[in-house]
Amino acid sequence: MQSAYKPQISHFCMAKCTIKIHLKTKRVLDSFRECLDESYDEVISRLINVAKNRSAPKLSKKAVKSIECARGRVKAGNFIDEKGVRERLKL
Repeated sequence: MQSAYKPQISHFCMAKCTIKIHLKTKRVLDSFRECLDESYDEVISRLINVAKNRSAPKLSKKAVKSIECARGRVKAGNFIDEKGVRERLKL
């Protein structure tokens, strides 16, 4: 009798499987993504690495570039403060 479970094998010889997680857990995983195209496998691998090493991972090049860009905008005064946001949203 054969098992109903058949892992998918990609052309990179990496087995894939499906896991069930609560929606709340998925939302937390989403919050750990460094960018929208980061896979859950990458997020989970990074979290495992942090747990094993007990240290935070280095930021990706994309994250560092984004932070530097944001700092430049703030330094140039190109941002909206809380008062401006309230006015824009008519709160």
